[in-house]
Order: sequence, then C-alpha cells, then structure tokens
Amino acid sequence: MGSIFISVVHTMLQIIVIMALGFFLRSTHILPQKFFENISKFLIKGALPIYLFSKVVEADRSVLAGSWIFPIAAVCLLSVGVFISYIVFTLLPFTGKEKRAGIAMSAFGNSAYIPLTLIEIFPLTVPLVIEKYGSSVPALYIGIYVLIFSPLLWSIGHYLITGKSEISIRTVINPPFLGIALGFTAVFLHLNTYIMNDQVFIHHLYLGLQRIGDTTFPLILIVLGAMIANLNLHVEGKWRLTQMALGVFSVRFVLMPAFFYFLYFFLLRRLDFITPVHIWVLFLETHIPPSLNLSIMVSEAGVNQGYTAFSLLITYLGFLVIFPLHMVLFLQIVG
Repeated sequence: MGSIFISVVHTMLQIIVIMALGFFLRSTHILPQKFFENISKFLIKGALPIYLFSKVVEADRSVLAGSWIFPIAAVCLLSVGVFISYIVFTLLPFTGKEKRAGIAMSAFGNSAYIPLTLIEIFPLTVPLVIEKYGSSVPALYIGIYVLIFSPLLWSIGHYLITGKSEISIRTVINPPFLGIALGFTAVFLHLNTYIMNDQVFIHHLYLGLQRIGDTTFPLILIVLGAMIANLNLHVEGKWRLTQMALGVFSVRFVLMPAFFYFLYFFLLRRLDFITPVHIWVLFLETHIPPSLNLSIMVSEAGVNQGYTAFSLLITYLGFLVIFPLHMVLFLQIVG
C-alpha cells in the first residue's frame, strides 16, 4: 500500500501545481477576473456538457441502466450531510445565519469538479485504480449524480448560506443536464452506433467535439485556483473562524467518510446490483471538500463572507493532505 500512497500523492501534486497556476495568475493580477469568469462560463456551457455527452454515448446500455441509483444517492447523501451538519453546528457556538453557513459548507460538497478531475488524472498515476474502476463509467455516474445535486445546491444550499431562496428553471435545465439528456437520446435512438463508427462522417465531427471536452480538467483546476485566490478573507474573530472551519472539516473529512463505510458494511456490499464502480463513485462523493460555488453565493449576497472564505481555504488545503490517506484506507477495506 505504500506505493499506492505515493502514487496518490503524485496525483495530488499534479492537482496542486495546476491549481497553484490559477491562484498565481489571479492573485498577481496577471489575468483579470473577467478572464476566469469567461473560462468558467466556457466550462459550464461548452466543455463540461460535451464531456458528459461523450461519456453517455460511449457507455454500454447495461451501464446506463445501472445509473438509476445516483439520483437517489444524491438526495440521500445530501440529507445525511444536512442532518450530521445540523448536529455538529448545534454543538458549536453558532446560531442563525452563521449556523446555516456551517451546515451549507458541510453538507454541499464539490460533487462535480473534484471527483471528475480525480478519475481523469488517476490513469496517469494510479493505473491499478483505473484497471479496476475505469474512468468513463464513473464519469457518467458522477454526471447523473450532479443532475440532482446541482439544483439542490442552488436552491437549498443558496438559502442556507445566504438566507435567500433562489430557484429557477435554469438551475435544473442547465447545459450539463442537456449534455447528458442528448447523450441518452442518442443511445435510445441508436444514434451512438453511427457516432462511434469511424466509417461515418459524423464520427469525425464527434472527435472534434471530444477534443473540446478534453480541455475540461486542466481548465477546471485553473479556475478553482483562481476562485481560491478570490476568497475574501477578512477576520471576524480568529477563534470563531477556526471553530467554523474545524466544524466543516470534521463533517466533510471525518463524519461523511465514516457514514460511507457504515453504508458499505451494512448495505452496499450486501446488494447484488451494486457494482464496484457504484461504490467507487459513492466513495468519491463522500470524501470531497465543500462546493466553491458557495463563495460566489455569499459574495453576491454580502453575508458570511469571512466564515465561508476561511473555511473553504482550510478544507481545500486539508483535502490535498488527507485524501491520499482516505484513498489508501478505501483500497485496504474495499479493495
């Protein structure tokens, strides 16, 4: 397992280097904020939908049939996260908007960018993981998980961290949703047989689009680094900031992973229709830092900015350190 640990550390180092580039370019003002906003829009409206579309049309029909558990998993894991977070922040000296902010950061993880980035980088550093779980199928399952998670983040999560309710059709019918929906439509109509046939003209158009989707992951990490550089760190009381960050850290990296193993031992491994890939995706979704979109919400609303910025900074730094340990534990217990 020592070699696995070193390989995962190498993976995290790649993530750190690319995120550090984004952090440096933004914090030194070499590139303006507008540049990163436009890149983020390109990711959400172009690269990520194309990437998800390609994962669906390349998937086997039996794999698509096994994706039904992930909408349910998104609701269940979020419900558990909110419940655990409520208990933790009831025990801590926070009330009102501060307590809601702690619950939001603890319950809503970075369910798309971090897991998708990990499964795309692992083939280069941890081939054993990819041999066992692959990358295309987990990416598809993560995309379906996020279809349900994203509207919940922008409605319930938005209310918790800002105190304002916000929901619209755009939070549900968004470009990543359309990418997956178009992929399922192509499979249902058997159009994917033409798309994947290299003797057909449309296949080569598809390959061009696929190259755009391939840009998703380095750009994601650069944008995440820039978002961290934009965090508004103004001190509201060092001890209270630390208590908030420790509360979020304990839920995201101790209690949610503990719930995953409880779920694994008492339910997942006993169900015949649950595959190793299902378990792998659920592991990733329960071992991630909070969603950085929460920082955008508080910035626009003008509330909880100090708590949010400090907690996100601590949890992302903590994630880079603790994830290799979580990964080794997962491989030892689950295999």
